[in-house]
Amino acid sequence: MGTRRSGRTALQRRYGRATATARAKPLSSGSGDEILTRLKRSVARTVAGEDVRRFYIGRTANVENRASGLDSDEVVCLLETSSLQRAAVVEDALLKHFKHHPKSNNVRADSGGNATEGLQHVYLAVWRA
Repeated sequence: MGTRRSGRTALQRRYGRATATARAKPLSSGSGDEILTRLKRSVARTVAGEDVRRFYIGRTANVENRASGLDSDEVVCLLETSSLQRAAVVEDALLKHFKHHPKSNNVRADSGGNATEGLQHVYLAVWRA
């Protein structure tokens, strides 16, 4: 599962009211399962904070527009890929993994919604106390 684009992974950008664009450590190369495991750990660490009230995992072609429309405190781009199928698989795996989390704000436990061509982003939106 390739998550690289221009030598960087998409776990590098944050959007939100309180957080300007920032860089996180890029994921090293690895198999799809290794990368998905790292994403699950990253999401788990983020949402475990006592200041996190709720979170939402989603997929979009335009993360900047989606971030501005969510009214969340922070949106973290977890994966950026040119493959719609890859983005849907990752989103679906994360949704299934976190579907029973008490802070999850996702209604659906699987990937869905409108899909458009172009660069795809799987993101984590966070609302803080």
